[in-house]
Amino acid sequence: MATQTLNNKNTNHSCFVFLILFALFVRGSVLFSHLETFDADPDDYGRLAENLSIFHVFGSEENPTAFRPPLYPYFLSLLTFLQINPDKSDFLNSILLSRNATIALFHWILGLLTVFLVYRIALECHFTEKAACCAAFLVAVDPILLQQSRLVMTETFAVFWAALILFFIIKLHSVPKNNLSVADLSFSNQNRNWNSWQNGIRYSISLVMIGILLGLSVLCRPTFLAFAGLLTLYLAIPLSSTQFPKLKPSQRFILFPFGKIIIFLIGLAIPLSFWAIRNEKVFQRPIITTTHSGYTFFLANNDDLYDYYHESRPWLSLWDPTTFHDNWSQTISVHKSSLKDGSKQTEQELLQDSWAQNAAWDVIERRPGDFVTSIVYRIGNLWQFLPYAVPDPQTESQTTRWIRYAIGLFYLFELGFALIGTLGLAFSIEKNNNQSPCWIFGFLLILSIQIPHLIFWTNMRMRAPFMIFIPLLTLYGIGWLYAKTGLRNKNPDR
Repeated sequence: MATQTLNNKNTNHSCFVFLILFALFVRGSVLFSHLETFDADPDDYGRLAENLSIFHVFGSEENPTAFRPPLYPYFLSLLTFLQINPDKSDFLNSILLSRNATIALFHWILGLLTVFLVYRIALECHFTEKAACCAAFLVAVDPILLQQSRLVMTETFAVFWAALILFFIIKLHSVPKNNLSVADLSFSNQNRNWNSWQNGIRYSISLVMIGILLGLSVLCRPTFLAFAGLLTLYLAIPLSSTQFPKLKPSQRFILFPFGKIIIFLIGLAIPLSFWAIRNEKVFQRPIITTTHSGYTFFLANNDDLYDYYHESRPWLSLWDPTTFHDNWSQTISVHKSSLKDGSKQTEQELLQDSWAQNAAWDVIERRPGDFVTSIVYRIGNLWQFLPYAVPDPQTESQTTRWIRYAIGLFYLFELGFALIGTLGLAFSIEKNNNQSPCWIFGFLLILSIQIPHLIFWTNMRMRAPFMIFIPLLTLYGIGWLYAKTGLRNKNPDR
C-alpha cells in the first residue's frame, strides 16, 4: 500500500534538475567556503598520499605500512597532477588548484555522484521521481556526510562506494511486474537455451563486476568485508526448483547457489589479491585489510573506557581517551625496545597490532559483564541522534548548541520514520514480494556496518555508508503511515 503511494508513471524531470542544482550549491558551499578544514589530517591519509607522490611508497618515506587502507590515499595522490607545483610552468600553475581545493573538488564530485546514485536506487525501488528526489535530498543535506566531506577522511569515498554497489546489486536483482528477478529471467526461457545461457553469462559478468567493486570498497573501508560476507550468504540461498522445471538438479546446483558464489568471490578477489600480494612481500603475511584493527578493537575494549561506563551520565558525555593514548604510547615504546636491533618497521607494526588484539581480549575475559555493557553503548553511539558537545559542554557557544539540537531533530525525524518504514515493510513484504530484493540488500548494508561495530570502536560517523539507504526507509515510512492513517485516497491509480 505504501509502495503504491510511491508509484506514479507521470514523472517531472524538473524535480531532478532542482535536486542536482541544490546538491551542487549545498555541497559546494560547505566544501569551498572553509578550505582550511582540509589542513587537518587526523587519520594520516593526506601524508600517505604525499608520500606516495614523492617516494612512490605507501608508508613513511621508504618504509611501507598497512596501517590504513590504501585506496583513498592512492586517489588523493593522483590529485597532485591538478595541484600547483613549483616544478611546473607559470602557465600551468595559473590554471591549477591548491592542495585543499583539489581535495574539495574530489569530494564535491563524489558527493554529487552519491546523490545521483541514491536517486537512481530509489527509482529502482519503485519510488516516484518526486519521492526519489526527496530521498536524495536527505542525503544531500545529511549532517554527518556534510561534516565528513570537509575532512581528509574516507567517509565521503566510502559512502560513494556504498551507493554505487547498492545501485548495481539492486539493478541486477530488480523485480519486474511478473515477480521474476533478473537472475530468474536469465534461465527462464527454456525454449531458447542459447538465449538463456547468454543471459546467464551476462548475469555472471555482472556478479564479477559487483565483486570487483566490493573488493575496491574493502580497500577503502575494511568493514565492507562484512558486506561481502553477507552478500555471499544471500547468494547461498537456493532458489525454488519450481522456477526452473526443465533444468536438471545438477544444473540448478551449479547455477544456484554454488556457481553464483564462486563467480562473485572471483570478482571480490581480483582487487584484494593485489593488496594481499603486496603485503605478503612486505609483511610476509597476505593481509587483505589493515594492521589497524587491533588498535580499533583495543580502543573499544580497555579498562579506562569500561571504568568510564560506570560513571554517571555516560550517554550525555564523551569519553576522554587521553589516558588510554598515553598508556598505549608507553606500552608500544616498551615493546619496541624489546625487539632486536635492526628489526624492520613492518615487524613493529605487526607486533603492535597483535599486542593490541591480545590486550583487548584480556580485558574482555576479565570483565565480560562490562563487555556486554559496552556493546549496548556502542549500538547507542552508532544510532544516536544528538552529536556530543566537543570538547567541553561548558565552553560550547549558544550557536553551536542550537546547531547540535537542529542536527538531533533532523536525525530524530529521519531515523524515526525509517523505523516506521522498517515496521511497515515487515507487515507488507509478503504482499509486495516484488519489492523484496531492493530492501534486503539495504538491510544487509546496515548489518554489515552494525555487526563489526558491536566490538570495534564506534561513533556517529561510522554509520555514514548506510545513510544512503536510511532515507529510502524514511520515505517508505512516511508513505506507509500516510496510507495507514487514511489521509490519502487509497485508489492505487492516484
